[in-house]
Amino acid sequence: KKKSGGGGGGGGDGGGAPMATFAYDDTTSELADDNMTPAELKAKGNDSVKAGDHATAFKLFTQAIIKGPPADELHVFYSNRSLCALSLKKFDMATQDAQKCVELKPDWSKGYSRLGSAHFFAGRFEEAAAAYGKGLAVEPTSEPLLQGLQAAKAELEKPAMSGNGKQPTVRAA
Repeated sequence: KKKSGGGGGGGGDGGGAPMATFAYDDTTSELADDNMTPAELKAKGNDSVKAGDHATAFKLFTQAIIKGPPADELHVFYSNRSLCALSLKKFDMATQDAQKCVELKPDWSKGYSRLGSAHFFAGRFEEAAAAYGKGLAVEPTSEPLLQGLQAAKAELEKPAMSGNGKQPTVRAA
C-alpha cells in the first residue's frame, strides 16, 4: 500500500512553494517510533545511510520531513533524502529533493553538489554542469563541485553514440 508523503508537514519555509511529494511505503512506522522527533528520525536515517541501507534511510528522512523539522534545518533533510534517492537510482526524486534543498538554502554549496550529481547520473550533463557551476559561485574551492563540473564537461565533449547498440548520450533539448 502506498501513501503520498512529504506534502504538508509544516516545513515553515514561507516560500509558498509546494514541498516535494513522493510515494513511500508506510512500513516506516515499523522502523521508527511515532513519537520520534524529526532530529531523531534524521539521526536514525543517517545511521541507515552509514550502514548502506538507503531505502530505510529514505523512508526515515521522509517521515522527518513530514513531521516538520525547523525551517533553518529543512534543507539538510532534503539533501540527505536526495542522496538516498540517488543511491536507489530514483533520479527524478533525487533531483526534486536537491532542487528543494537549493531553494531553501541557496548559499549552501552541498545542495548544488547534490543537484549536480542527480542530473549527472540521470544523464543530464548540461544541467549537471550548470548546477556545479552555481555551487562553485558559492564555494569556489569545493573539490566535489570542481570534480563534478569536470566530469560533466567531459561527458558533454563526448560524441553522441548511435547505431552501435549503446544508449545515446542524453542531452538537453
